[in-house]
Amino acid sequence: MIDWLRLFECAAWEICEKVKPLFGSEKGGKTLGRGAGGDVSKMIDVLAEEIVIKTLEDRGVSCVLVSEECGIKRLGEGESSGYVIIDGIDGTTNAVHGLPFVATSLAFAEGPHLKDVQMGLVMDFSRNTIFLAEKGRGAFQDKKRLKTSSVTTLRNAMISFELGYQCDREKQIRRLTPILANSKKIRVLGSTALELCYIASGALDAFIDLRGAARATDLAAAKLILAEAGGQSVTFSGLPLNIALKGPSTASILATSNLLLCNNILKKLRVNHNNR
Repeated sequence: MIDWLRLFECAAWEICEKVKPLFGSEKGGKTLGRGAGGDVSKMIDVLAEEIVIKTLEDRGVSCVLVSEECGIKRLGEGESSGYVIIDGIDGTTNAVHGLPFVATSLAFAEGPHLKDVQMGLVMDFSRNTIFLAEKGRGAFQDKKRLKTSSVTTLRNAMISFELGYQCDREKQIRRLTPILANSKKIRVLGSTALELCYIASGALDAFIDLRGAARATDLAAAKLILAEAGGQSVTFSGLPLNIALKGPSTASILATSNLLLCNNILKKLRVNHNNR
């Protein structure tokens, strides 16, 4: 029986030790082509992924690897244990610039969709803190059980956003106008996995990504952590977020601390969209 969370924790701490010192350096920011997800791969991305893969191989794990950089890869020779979904560095742009909001995201799933994720771990490198969850057993930050905030209205909410540079940013901002105008505080932080984890902890209340570009590697671990802490993650149709782990599946997402806030934000977005 594989202790996935222990394995993930070992890999995360090794990334912290060996890759974190390269954050903000010329060497760490060196471009090494493009990853399977289509984003530019930096040295730190490749090194972090290699550490995770070596950790799995050294322990003889047989699985289907779903990775930000190498894509889909079969590891091991025995019967597959399931899917391991990794994003060695989530928040690469932050890391390259030395901005301390960067994570690694590691998850295990029994099947090929986000709903099948059973265990997930996200490490915040700026604080050397670990968020983790096992399905049905709660979410934790360094052994402290997590619970989302009880904020239900925009006027009391702290909300973060992802605004992509490869899409129509002006269109996104227009759609977000009622949210921006009515929220208590707004932030753009740059690491989807961490932002969902900080909703789980109660530090944030919601996260909005209208790009349609969020991938399973960004979401697998943090979505489970958020759900186990009592939060919500849905599409902008209000449907449960459940994209395929393999392939080019991407999504726009809304993550919130609770269902009431989720519905209030969806209502604002829909009214603004229909009135344009």
